[in-house]
Amino acid sequence: MTGSLRKSGIEVLGDIPWGTHFCQFYETPQDLLYTEAAFFKAGLQHNEYCLWILSETNKELTVEEAASTLRKLLPDLDDYLAADKLEIVSREEWFLKEGIYDLKAIAERFSEKLKQALLRGFDGMRVNGGGAWLLDHFEGELHKLEKKIDQFIVGQPLIILCNFPLPHILGNDMFDVMHNHQFGIARRYGKWEVFETPELLQAKASLKKMNEDLEQLNNKLEQRVAERTQQLDEAVQYLKIEITDHKKAEELLTESYQQIRALTEHLQNIREEEQIRIARELHDEIGQQLTVLKLNADWLREEIDSPDKTIQKKFKDHMAMVDTAIQSVRKISTELRPSALDDMGLAAAMDWHLNEFEKRTNIQSYFLKSEKQPELSAKVQTAFFRIFQEALTNVARHARASEVKVTLTQKNSHLHLSIHDNGAGFDPQKAKEKRTLGLLGMKERAAMIGANYQVQSKSGEGTTVSVLLPIHE
Repeated sequence: MTGSLRKSGIEVLGDIPWGTHFCQFYETPQDLLYTEAAFFKAGLQHNEYCLWILSETNKELTVEEAASTLRKLLPDLDDYLAADKLEIVSREEWFLKEGIYDLKAIAERFSEKLKQALLRGFDGMRVNGGGAWLLDHFEGELHKLEKKIDQFIVGQPLIILCNFPLPHILGNDMFDVMHNHQFGIARRYGKWEVFETPELLQAKASLKKMNEDLEQLNNKLEQRVAERTQQLDEAVQYLKIEITDHKKAEELLTESYQQIRALTEHLQNIREEEQIRIARELHDEIGQQLTVLKLNADWLREEIDSPDKTIQKKFKDHMAMVDTAIQSVRKISTELRPSALDDMGLAAAMDWHLNEFEKRTNIQSYFLKSEKQPELSAKVQTAFFRIFQEALTNVARHARASEVKVTLTQKNSHLHLSIHDNGAGFDPQKAKEKRTLGLLGMKERAAMIGANYQVQSKSGEGTTVSVLLPIHE
């Protein structure tokens, strides 16, 4: 979800990703309203919930007067207001509830508003407001507010545009504002300007190095896990053969196996933590730099406006390469660690991943889940998701299936996960003899959380992977 591009409505920007936090400097109320109208129109037309927090220039307006002003630029405004797709609130109502400025409460209001928008079926939310007034009334709070927004917006289906009047923001304040946003724009004398951070010049080199480092790290991780799994499997087999009928040997085998399982779990945890770190760095650093690189290249193309077809083709090829790089970064980041798993829980992450699987493989997919899902620890959610992910990978690679059905249900104090395909099937005994790492990995993950794991398959009759976990409410 967080990787998809959205229409900004602002011609100099074009499409921008979820998680974008940027600012606008303006000189006149007309410039501000022009941007706000275009920004909200794009969101309303693409199933986004819109929140307008009246800023410095329009702070004297009532909500009704603000709506009347915006109506001149958005003729369909009343329809959106009636459908509760656009909400207009005063600065006092949002930032100064009962006359008190409380940063924690403000952050909770943003979180709750986004949660309600998603529950109502919106793709996400976009927000427009201004915080320059904090410079006069609450020293140091503007920086804290913008930093809080930066932390909250990561991985969220959210776009936030902050307004700052140029007569009010000068000198060091302007540098602070730019530091707290991904980039800035200004509309002056009818023309757009874009302000980027210095890191833009290093975006290409950073992306290349990050991709190389990521590939090397992934290869090393895969090699280490494969080698360690093979060593552990051989050690367990050796111990079973050597000390089968001896009590002391059995105790030693049990102890050794527990140590091996603990080590395997430790390696899995290290790998998950590393993947989370890399995914965040890809999204936060490279993703943002690529976005700014794309904006800069698009600006250069408009400024140069050369009739030379060779130059035009070079620009077109460059933009295509940047778009491909952005998609690759998002794909790699999502595969390393889906943000939906941390943001919305196991069921939502599985639903999203299954939709992406169907798009990628053209295998008809169905997902059935209980309306009420139990509270699960991060460890359990990760284990269930990785088993589900590995099972779908096996379906895509080996099953030759046309349909896959996934269920996640709670019954009789147990959580049951089932992945069934109608593909070619296989002989489980032969697969066991081959010591397939994928099946072995799913089994070990289930064991680590105390769950029962089972694979049922027969040639020509498809495959069913089941995980059954006792839960205590």
